[in-house]
Amino acid sequence: MSSGTSFVLASVLTVLLFSGMQMYRQWLASSQLHTIFGGYLGSVLFILVLTVSFHYITKVYKLQKVTQLEMG
Repeated sequence: MSSGTSFVLASVLTVLLFSGMQMYRQWLASSQLHTIFGGYLGSVLFILVLTVSFHYITKVYKLQKVTQLEMG
């Protein structure tokens, strides 16, 4: 999977997972088992945010490096 595809996929999944957790927050807090499941979803969300951040920072760093090379 290419870096661009991974970035887009992780971005979309991040938004969908976060919005799903918000829509079902009452259900996720309704019992102890649901809360544990919500914690698992939160950890997956964290990994997706790290993936998106890494790809974004890498892209920005590469652009800055290319700009520095062009300017001399």
